[in-house]
Amino acid sequence: MIRNTFLRRIIFAGIVGWIGINIYMSVLLSLQHAATPLQLFQWDASNALGAASFSEGFASALLGLFFDFVVNIAWATLYVMLFDRKDRTERPFLLRGILFGAVVMVVMRWLVVPLGHAVSPPATPASIANLLAAHIISFGIPIAYVASRIGRYPSRSNSKKRIIFFGQMKLNIKPVLHDLFHFRKFFTQFTLRIWAKAQKGFLSEALNI
Repeated sequence: MIRNTFLRRIIFAGIVGWIGINIYMSVLLSLQHAATPLQLFQWDASNALGAASFSEGFASALLGLFFDFVVNIAWATLYVMLFDRKDRTERPFLLRGILFGAVVMVVMRWLVVPLGHAVSPPATPASIANLLAAHIISFGIPIAYVASRIGRYPSRSNSKKRIIFFGQMKLNIKPVLHDLFHFRKFFTQFTLRIWAKAQKGFLSEALNI
């Protein structure tokens, strides 16, 4: 049961971080007229395929999404391994999420990406600030939040506490699902509003309004 809970925390946290940062970056780059979501995911694939990725259409974009998913699961695994015990307490997750997101941004931008074939844009204060915000707001904090909620239970210092945990496990599922539902609802509404504004901006530009 413990191992299953450990894996659930990794999978759910990784998926939430994967969805969050891809939505954030897609909307941000669209608002800036810097790249389309398709080009963003093709850029992910270009780490392995090089410039040819941008001529492969949706196939390379899907490959980029897959690469991104694997990387996100790897980072979620590292987070859960580092904070597996701490996140099952009532301690706040926010600071750990902020620090984790910042560390991931630095490692990916200056250590991991340069190892591949992708061409990174020049580092400017604005681009670094955007990357930092993306990795903190839509990656680090969501991963920390999900990891702190799934499988939370009291310290298992003796068999009596283990029995209490298994007896109350079903009761603890409801607040976890409640929190995840409201987090998903808020994130979806926020993203749809930004996307609607982005689409309106594209329409105005096309009509020369």
